[in-house]
Amino acid sequence: MTEYIYLGRDNKTVLQLKVAGTAEDISGATRMTLNFNGTIVDSDTSPTAFDWSLGSGKVELALKNESIWAGTYRDENAVELVVYDPSNTDGIVWGKINCIVQEKSAG
Repeated sequence: MTEYIYLGRDNKTVLQLKVAGTAEDISGATRMTLNFNGTIVDSDTSPTAFDWSLGSGKVELALKNESIWAGTYRDENAVELVVYDPSNTDGIVWGKINCIVQEKSAG
C-alpha cells in the first residue's frame, strides 16, 4: 500500500498501527517521528503533524506544512515511523511506509 501526502493541501493520512493483526493501544505514546530519507518530522517540534488520540491504533498525519522533499519513498527509502512511550524512551521502529509526496500544484 502507498500513502499519498499532498504538501500545501488539507489532505490528511490515517494509519492504523497493529501488532499481529490487532490494533495497538498507542494512547500512552509520548512522541512520534517520521524519517523521510534523512528529513525528520518530529511530534515534539511539529505537534500538529501527528494525532494519535483517535483510538483503535490510529494515527492521523497532517503534513501539509512540513519541509519534506516531493518524491517517491518506497522500498529501502520508505518512510520510517518511530513511536516513543515512557517504557521505550529510545523509540520503537514501527515500520516502513511507502509514500508519494506531491507538491501543491496550481488550481
